[in-house]
Amino acid sequence: MRSSLFQPYSLWPYLVPSLQALKKARYFGRAYNESDVHFAQRKFPRAIVTLDYRAYELTKLQKPERLFLYVSDPENAADELMNERFSEGRSGRVAILPKIGNFFQNEIQRVYLDCLAAGGRSLLDAIAIELLHSTSELEVRGVFPIDLVEKVRDDLNSTQLNSTQRWGSGR
Repeated sequence: MRSSLFQPYSLWPYLVPSLQALKKARYFGRAYNESDVHFAQRKFPRAIVTLDYRAYELTKLQKPERLFLYVSDPENAADELMNERFSEGRSGRVAILPKIGNFFQNEIQRVYLDCLAAGGRSLLDAIAIELLHSTSELEVRGVFPIDLVEKVRDDLNSTQLNSTQRWGSGR
């Protein structure tokens, strides 16, 4: 989350809700693999997916590690997972977040701001979202070092090239 400190001060009010939600995130796991993710997706079909899994759907840049879900009632969602023999702890593959702030009507903006706030590998997702989605989808934009933007652009180009080669090879 340190990388959000390097964003312009004018952007901070937009990042605060994401930072607050991430601070209140609760992590759960049962098998600590992809089956936890599939279970949570079925269990909470109305939850809003953000960060890793949603960023991957939007960009195809990085393999997702955790399922982050915005839910209306985080306490109830946590109880439901615990009743299904999930344990709470930082290594869980499912993260429950409280809905804090705006931009839930603009899902791409919400994921983008969450990625900026999370920092680390999510910063690369934020850059990819900005490169791949039109200016009308992002009302608020961050500032990034040019070397990271170039790296993401190269990674996106090679990802697209690899998928074209894979599908074009007749397999």
